[in-house]
This record gives sequence, structure tokens and C-alpha cells, in this order.
Amino acid sequence: MPPRSTTWSIKPHTLAKHAIIRKYWQAWLPIMSRWNGRVVYIDGFSGPGEYTGGEIGSPLIAINEALNHTANITSEVLFLFVESDKSRADHLGALLASKSLPSNFKFEVINSEFKYVMSQIFQKLGNDNKILAPTFAFVDPFGYSNTPFDLIAQLMKYRGCEVLITFMYQSINRFVDVESQWPHLDELYGTTEWREVLKAKSPKERLSILHSVYKNQLETNAGAKYVLPFEMEDSGGGTKYFLFFCTNNLKGLSSMKKAMWDVDPTGDFRFAYSSNPNQLQLIDTEPDFEQLRNQVISEFRGKDVSVEMLEEFILVNTPFLDTHYKRQVLKRMEELDKISVVSSPRIRRNSYPRGTVIRFNP
Repeated sequence: MPPRSTTWSIKPHTLAKHAIIRKYWQAWLPIMSRWNGRVVYIDGFSGPGEYTGGEIGSPLIAINEALNHTANITSEVLFLFVESDKSRADHLGALLASKSLPSNFKFEVINSEFKYVMSQIFQKLGNDNKILAPTFAFVDPFGYSNTPFDLIAQLMKYRGCEVLITFMYQSINRFVDVESQWPHLDELYGTTEWREVLKAKSPKERLSILHSVYKNQLETNAGAKYVLPFEMEDSGGGTKYFLFFCTNNLKGLSSMKKAMWDVDPTGDFRFAYSSNPNQLQLIDTEPDFEQLRNQVISEFRGKDVSVEMLEEFILVNTPFLDTHYKRQVLKRMEELDKISVVSSPRIRRNSYPRGTVIRFNP
């Protein structure tokens, strides 16, 4: 349930979510602003901008990271903060009014529902025959009744637009059996296929259906080429919600993967709740690079492959980063004579610069 007060205490999984946003926004902003005269940050459920302990919320994180970025951001950056609760919108507006911003940074706090604001934006863009500037949209509701799928799909139609969605699994799972909620869930999913969950025989099967149908919708009907989920657990170890990141850009996928690996260095893309709000990384075990080696061998055994092709395969088809494969995979395999270098501009063994072609032995 959403809090009733204007501000509230921050939870550990929210700190983890903010760490992901901060890391990704740091990477996204200089890349997109370098090639575009205007970029947009949308916070669809922005909240009051701070928590009772003094921690800043996602709107202040986005603005502060832009202000303090080492890159010289010369493009116009528009921050659009949408909050339906008036007291929270007013609180956020007061916080932002005290900020000293450069002339190319502009913000607007809108006291309204996210779905109404976005519908108006899309209607105006259509009427004026214009397109949406490259946008990073953070859609972070407390529930599930105000994030219709068609709005996510419309956002993803525009070039350079990416979305990070909080998918409130715990709330959804709680109400899937309540018939009066089915129209809201149809709207959330953009399909009735989620109703297969009503036949599920176990909690695990329910989770699988509710997760996979939404992910499939993002890929097939929203047109997101890459969809990356991240699981957030509650204090009892159950799934509280998922973050779904949607992009059509391989570099965007790489940057978000790196942000998520910073929070979960195992590559499981999961955050376990902690009683210590300052402890984000709970699992310190090393990633299973043997799993990565096996996946690479299974895909490329007996083939000649460029490092560029290898990077893309690892990035798109495995949970690992495109920076993991050189030392942890290729170096080890070359030492064991399981691969050979067909051609390369390298000047020393065990290095694999761009332009290198690797042969995976049969």
C-alpha cells in the first residue's frame, strides 16, 4: 500500500533501485546529449523528492547527477516530474525551486496522473506532427492501475527512448483472483493472456506466468528489442517487484547491465532485502564464469568468431557483461589451447583487441 504521509522512510530496495538509476543516468546522459539538441528525463511517479531521513528521491538524483556530471552537457535537458498527490508535488516543487540550474536545464512538476499526462503529450506530438526527443522514462508506481501498457508501447516507438518500469508483482499477485481488478490488469498487460495465471498450481508457476507474459508483451507488442529484468525481494525473501528495463540500443543494454551488476555483483539480477539500509550488495560470491565459458563454447564450438560478435552474444544472450569475456573466458581458454587466434592486431598473447578473430576448437 502507498504511504499516506507526504514523505516516508526509505527502504533498502529503494536504495538499490536508486543506485541503478544513478549509475545508468550517468552513462546515458552524456551519450544522448552529445548527438541531440534536447533530451528528456521523465519521472512518472516522482514522489516528494526526499525521504524522512533526508535521503533524496529519484528527481533530485537525476538533477544532481546532471549538474555534477564530468561531461560538459550543453544540450537542453528537460526534467518532467509527474506526481498525483498534491502535497508531494508541492514538496518536490519547493525543493527544486531552491536549486540553481544552468539555462539549458529545465524542469516541470505536474500534479496529475501519469497516464493522463503522457496521453496528452502523445496527442500533442501527433497533432503537431512532431517526435519525442530521446527520453529516459522512470515509471515507478506503488500499484498497477495507472501504468497502461499502451503508453509504454507508445514511448518505445520513438527513437532513443528507454523505459525503466517498476512492475509491482506482489500487488498484482495479491489481486489476480479478484474479478473487479481484471480490467486494470488487462490495461497493465495490454492483453488478457495474463489470465493463464488463474490455472497455476503453485506460487512459482504464478510468478513465472505473471513475469513472462509482461516481458513478452514488452518485446513483441511494445517493440523493445532488449528487455532486462531485475528482481527486488521483500524482507521475507519473496518477490516484491521487478524492474523491467526496455531499450532498442545495444549500448543502452550494456550500460544498464553494468548498473545492475554494481548492485548485484553475482549477475543474478536480484536484490535481497537487508536490515542494514546502507548495505546494497548482500552476496559477495564471485560470478560463475564457468557458466559463461560453457555458454560460449556451446554457441561457437568449431567456428571462427570476431570479438565484436562474441561481445554482442554475451551481452544479449547471457547474464554477463561484455567486459567479462577476455580475461575470464578467452585468456583461460587460450592457456588450455581450446581456442586459437586466427587474426588479430594484438601485440601480445592473451590480449584480444577489436578486429581479433577467434577460432573455437571442435
